[in-house]
Amino acid sequence: MRLSKQQNSRPWRRIEKLLVLNACLLLLLVIGTFINNRQARKAVRDNNRVQMQILQVLDRSSGNQYVKKIATQISTEGLAYLGSPKAPVKMIMIADFECPFCEQVGSKYLKDVRKDFVDTGLLGIYFLNDPLTSHVRGQEAALAGWAAHQQGKFWAFYDTMSASGDLSPDGYTAAAASLGLDSNRFTEDFKSTAAATEIKRQIALAESVPVPGVPALVLHDELLIGEQGFAGLKDRLTEWFVSQAQVMTQAEFAKMPVQERPAILDVRRAEEIAQGAIPGSLHATYGTETFLEDARNLLPSMNQPILVYCKGGARSAKAWHLLRGEGYTNVQYLSGGYDAWKAAQ
Repeated sequence: MRLSKQQNSRPWRRIEKLLVLNACLLLLLVIGTFINNRQARKAVRDNNRVQMQILQVLDRSSGNQYVKKIATQISTEGLAYLGSPKAPVKMIMIADFECPFCEQVGSKYLKDVRKDFVDTGLLGIYFLNDPLTSHVRGQEAALAGWAAHQQGKFWAFYDTMSASGDLSPDGYTAAAASLGLDSNRFTEDFKSTAAATEIKRQIALAESVPVPGVPALVLHDELLIGEQGFAGLKDRLTEWFVSQAQVMTQAEFAKMPVQERPAILDVRRAEEIAQGAIPGSLHATYGTETFLEDARNLLPSMNQPILVYCKGGARSAKAWHLLRGEGYTNVQYLSGGYDAWKAAQ
């Protein structure tokens, strides 16, 4: 029996429909796989960083340090900066506003570092945003921080947000208002494409290191992660400043004829000087806002030989760096300070 034309074509139409349906399903599968792979990569990255944050908590009792040599140099162009432009050491803080460990680093460890090194002109700190993709508040806070940075108030905004803990639009607005920022410009910058583009750029910079978790600090060619590493930051900085300064030993000083000795600058506090000082010393207290101004008034020539001393040597080594940064070309500090000189007498 012969089939009619209509009956004969029906099976072929079904096959064509099946083929088209299968092709669509395959295309959807490919697209879904691509999207899932991107999401999976983000999930793996976030998971690794969360694990690192958990390790940092466990690290409190383990005594371990996370210090890693890095070869990648992070560009600091466009990053918010805190400190003197002349600071001899620059450090990068990589953080997420929503991360509680980042807040702890800022309020606990960097508080003293800022007082002892940033405020004295020895250290400058750059801030690099690296919020987790799952931290919506952290992403928004990074945008708000960038908006504050456009008016030169990032670090004041950072301190205000750290103190309030209110990572919400109302919190950002209140912080901006308390700092006297132009509210219209702040809102415009916060919502701008430029802000979103810049934060993405900063996240990519952090990934290029790569940073396994936040918070993290980049100091010289080292990546510091973990509470024990942060706790030792002040000692690490002090050791560097002492090791890089030009020193004169007590024995070398004692051998010099009095008339050939350099100008002697005592950088101790007044109450220390009251207990005794090297004869002929000039006095400018290290750590005060007027230290360099006082030193310039006492020592107007940038080329004259100068010997700096304190009680034990650390402060005078730091003062050495400031004086060198100011333009003095012939400076040394006394190893062991006044204690070594007094013992030799």
